[in-house]
Amino acid sequence: MDGIVIRDASLEISPTGLEAMVNQRGAEVKVTRLDVALSQQALNTLLKRFAPAEGTPPSVEVGEGRLQVEGSAAGGRVALDLRVGTLRLEMSAEGLRVVSGPPAATASE
Repeated sequence: MDGIVIRDASLEISPTGLEAMVNQRGAEVKVTRLDVALSQQALNTLLKRFAPAEGTPPSVEVGEGRLQVEGSAAGGRVALDLRVGTLRLEMSAEGLRVVSGPPAATASE
């Protein structure tokens, strides 16, 4: 896989949101289902584009069950090595939670 692949997505755009987008006055999109894959190259491209001007832009390496991010900032090396297999993002009234392990079972399963 190269780049960004959207395998499944469900979006809703209201009539006022569509009008704003068409007239370049903003956007309003509701995402109700999302399955997106990013390649290592795509992650590196995004990190370089949005990295702070000072320091070395982060670089990413992805392997089976592993994500490594490395760069430098404020005169020191910054590194993150995730060896967790899978991650899922949960949203609740308390905020966002990132959890490692298999996906949670749903009521329909």
